[in-house]
Amino acid sequence: MFADRGYHAASVDDIVKLAKTSHGTSYLYFTNKEELFRALAEVIAVQLAGLTEQLPLLTPGPEGLASLTEWMADFHRIYVGAGPVLQAWKPRSSATTSGSWRPPCGPP
Repeated sequence: MFADRGYHAASVDDIVKLAKTSHGTSYLYFTNKEELFRALAEVIAVQLAGLTEQLPLLTPGPEGLASLTEWMADFHRIYVGAGPVLQAWKPRSSATTSGSWRPPCGPP
């Protein structure tokens, strides 16, 4: 939802429908869209931090290449899964890339 419509255009109603749940269930866990987005971002941050800690010693030769290839596959899996949240942070137009862009939630 965030990737397709962007953070600001995605409504709680849209998210609830996509998740095939109810507003009541949604509000048991998250008080608003920002809280949900922050929770998703935190999950991604924890996954990437854990993966960073697992980066193997990169030695020359086939073993080092195999280790790096395996690590990159894990990174790709996390990145693809996090795509909708990461894309929601992406500026929507070139006007927003001039330094005025801010994350979709948090202080201005």
